[in-house]
Formats: sequence, C-alpha cells, structure tokens
Amino acid sequence: MRSIPFLKYEGTGNDFILIKSPFLESNPQNLAQAASKLCHRQWGIGGDGFLYIRNDRVVDYYNADGSQGFCLNGARCVVDYMIDYGIQEQEKIIFNLNGISIEGGSSGKDTWVQMLSAPQLEDLSLEQEGYLVRIGDANHLVKIMPEGTYLSYNNVLKEGQTLRQKKNVNVNFLWIDSNKNLLRTYERGVENETLSCGTGAIAAALVLAQERKSTPPFVLHTKGGVLQVSDNFSKLSGKIRKVFSGEIVNDFFE
Repeated sequence: MRSIPFLKYEGTGNDFILIKSPFLESNPQNLAQAASKLCHRQWGIGGDGFLYIRNDRVVDYYNADGSQGFCLNGARCVVDYMIDYGIQEQEKIIFNLNGISIEGGSSGKDTWVQMLSAPQLEDLSLEQEGYLVRIGDANHLVKIMPEGTYLSYNNVLKEGQTLRQKKNVNVNFLWIDSNKNLLRTYERGVENETLSCGTGAIAAALVLAQERKSTPPFVLHTKGGVLQVSDNFSKLSGKIRKVFSGEIVNDFFE
C-alpha cells in the first residue's frame, strides 16, 4: 500500500503538518480537503494548520478547517525545514507563502521570518472592541485587557468565538503588564484558542507601539512560548521544533 511521508512541526505551540507530495497536487481541491482531514485531532494527525511544499520557492498554507490563510509561525516552520533538509543552501531562505514573499533564517536557537511588506502604525484602526489591523491576508482584532487579570481570565474561547463571528477576524487578548506583555489568541480557521499566533504577535506589537509610544523590538509571552517582533514590525523570531515524522496511507484521503 502506497503511503505519503509527512513531518510534524511546532512553533511556540502552534503545530503544523508539512507534506511535499505530487499525489495531493493532482487535484487542487485535494489540498483543502486534505488539510481538514490531516489536522483533525481525533481522526487525523492533528494540527492547527497544513503546509504544502509545492517546490523550493512556493508553499501553500491551509488552516485546520481547510481554508487558506497567512501564518508566520507556519512560515518559521518552513524555514526550519528548508535549513534542516538543505533545500536552500544559502544564508537567507526565500519563498512565497500564499502569494506573500518571505525571507527567513536562524539565529542562535531561534528561527525567524521577515515579511518584505509589513504593516505599520497607520494601518491600525481603533474600534469599540479594540484595534483592527490586517497582516498579509489575516485580519486581527487586538483587545487590551485590564492589568493583572491574565491568570483569572477564563473567557478567551467564548469571547473569541463571539468577536470572530462578528468581525471575521483572529481575536487577540493583550495584557500590557509591568513585567511582561502577555498574549492569547483565538484563531479563525482553527476556531479555537491556539498556544501562539505569529501574525497575532505582529498585531499586538503594533498596538504596544501605539499605546506605549515606543518602537520595536517587542517581546510577547504566549501560552506556547516567547515571540519577538523587530525590524519595524516585519520580523518574527522564536523557537521551532520538529516533533516527529511518519507516513500516512493514500487511502486516508479517499
């Protein structure tokens, strides 16, 4: 029975399935359907998203529900994969993720990506629910939370669902405390809270700059680990880990 190899990566708790196989590319609809099946945590491998490597320069990203989106933690996983497997033997990894140009590399224990076109403070708009900003094709709402309520707040799922449906956005809850900036995110396309969100960290950094009247770098503490936003909001850095590899039978996609 023929099988397809896959890799499982996580970037600060945001987990992804990575596959490079012409079998899935034969029918474009296969990729969206494959994403929802593969990412199912009971019936599939389980993940927040699916990264399909078309070639050394082009990568497609799908959310867990099969919708396409833009994901910087996923992009960091691609960079780690390309470095680890020697796919691009150069100082900077360069590729296209869902139509957006990305550069990436490693620095010490961290893997970073940089958008060639990044949002700026003038892209922020303040609404009743919080700040709105678009990053790639991902719309984000950032809600500033009362200081000192991080440990006691247990409404991310319910409020995240409500605001996601109302605004069609990823919903970020940001605590600007004296010692550290804390971030939790309800992600559209996953339809749940994730342990971290890369584009959410960029959105939160823009809000921090606006609220504090300061400039990057900014460090965001998520449930999955630490992310740093730098270089005028264009660069995201943090830990990446290859969790495991395996094979999935072709019959799984039928």
